[in-house]
Amino acid sequence: MNIATQVTAHLTPTHIHPEDFIFQNILKKGRSPIEAVDEYLTDGRASAKFIAGLVAQLRPVAAPLEILEFASGFGRVSRHLKQAFPKDNITACDIHRGAVEFTEHVLGVEAILSTTQPKEFYSAQNFDVIFAISFFTHMPKRTWAEWLGALTRALKPNGLLIFTTHGKPSLPVICRNVVLDDEGYWFSPLSEQTDLDTAEYGTTVTSFNFVQRHCNDLGLHLNRFVEAGAGYQDLFAVTKPITYSANLTASEPMAIDGGTLAIPVKVTNSGSEPWDSGYSIGGRLFGPEGYLVREFRAHLPSIIGPSEKTEVDLMTSLNSLPSGEYSLTIDVVKEGHFWFSDAGSAPTTLTLESGD
Repeated sequence: MNIATQVTAHLTPTHIHPEDFIFQNILKKGRSPIEAVDEYLTDGRASAKFIAGLVAQLRPVAAPLEILEFASGFGRVSRHLKQAFPKDNITACDIHRGAVEFTEHVLGVEAILSTTQPKEFYSAQNFDVIFAISFFTHMPKRTWAEWLGALTRALKPNGLLIFTTHGKPSLPVICRNVVLDDEGYWFSPLSEQTDLDTAEYGTTVTSFNFVQRHCNDLGLHLNRFVEAGAGYQDLFAVTKPITYSANLTASEPMAIDGGTLAIPVKVTNSGSEPWDSGYSIGGRLFGPEGYLVREFRAHLPSIIGPSEKTEVDLMTSLNSLPSGEYSLTIDVVKEGHFWFSDAGSAPTTLTLESGD
């Protein structure tokens, strides 16, 4: 039985895994076993409360949240999350299979296995909140932005991503001889975690501009930045925006009884939100001089989720209209709110002829 198991077996029901490198590093600082356990548990509890406070400020919703702790290790923070988020659903994620099994079977927290390559990372669900403490502080440049993208894809629309980086306040702690490159990035293949390839998991320093640029590339909105906001690490909190977008194609109108025109429309939901009964396919008919003649709608046959497609027939008539050339703009409408073209999505347009 190792020292961590001996101490925790007598002092607390919260076990510490013998391969937990964070606990082992505390012991290496000269702490006694009892002091190391106290520091380990106290710091983990404080981190969980800190994250819970941020989420309450930045994502205040009543419904239970789906929360992912990414790069969770052997549960230093994970073991405290149920207490910090009593109404929410918690998932941990780590690259170490042993850590995932320990977190699930010993700590009782659902956990999933991560991957070494961000393009291979997949979660069966998306999350309202993801936090990654001391993860981007270790990523090489070739995967830094890719991991930011992978975690963004795992977020729900309006989801919150919290992460930390090494900025200027970290330099006296990790290395004084850091010279950032032209992009605001520095990496050294050195790490306290010796079981991972240091070319893949070393020590990283990034400027604020480097981080912000990659967040902007992904369309992430910066909610909060605090220099040295998490110990000596910089704190970022960003939101994945809700997007309203559609790909529309319309075929030539077909004349049916009574002079009514049926316009076949194919539409793909290329945004982030599902379209329920509050959404319609709408048409706006403009006259030869550009004035609005009328609006009309076609109801969706079912809920259309992101990337899903459907087809509808948009019905109108040119009867009783003066002869001339009319322009029909076809768009998706969030009823009572806006047309998608108002949110930057491109509508499709047809030209119709009225013979009076």
